[in-house]
Amino acid sequence: MDKAYEIKINPTDTLDQRLLDKRLSDGMKDTWEYRVEDMNKWDYSAHNLLTVSFISFYKDLHNENKEILKSFLTGKEIVDIGCGHNNHEYKKIFLDFGAKNYTGIDLWNSRNNNTENNEVLGFLSSQSDSSLDIITSNGFMCSEMVADGQYSQRVLHHIYRTLKPDGIFMATHFDLNDLAVNSGFQLETSINKRNETLSGILIYKKIPNQSQR
Repeated sequence: MDKAYEIKINPTDTLDQRLLDKRLSDGMKDTWEYRVEDMNKWDYSAHNLLTVSFISFYKDLHNENKEILKSFLTGKEIVDIGCGHNNHEYKKIFLDFGAKNYTGIDLWNSRNNNTENNEVLGFLSSQSDSSLDIITSNGFMCSEMVADGQYSQRVLHHIYRTLKPDGIFMATHFDLNDLAVNSGFQLETSINKRNETLSGILIYKKIPNQSQR
């Protein structure tokens, strides 16, 4: 992990909400313990294929779209939730696009020095209000990976809470739009090869005072 984030009790949520976050976070850790046991028996080819599919959204951009993405990322610090064990590839891509710093958050493993071995909801709930530049999700928030709707809602709540007023939530999966909008975000733009509305790299910005708890 490149930057040591200060852990604080966030004052925004009630005690019941913090206890809910703890329960959901612990439940995700337990779920992933079983998943990782099975995954460790693989050769990682299936997970690598999934990772490569999301990485291609960035690598295959045309020059004009590369400049658009660079305009959002230059000089910013990125927190990549659910980055997986290939996070070093995402780090290289984001730094090439001008990002100042990259931090990957994932329970998968901690073999890479720039991976914080942490559970996503637990990490986000410990961050200060309006403290992060960009949070990105490359597949983590899709329904196939996170089946618990309440967990997803709490993650989006904390993404909204922890982003700076001009912060960005960036996602590369199409089935997140309704949840993002219901959590106080609006779609700023989508960056892709075919100029489709809900495809490729989706850039969301906060609507002030709109977070759903």
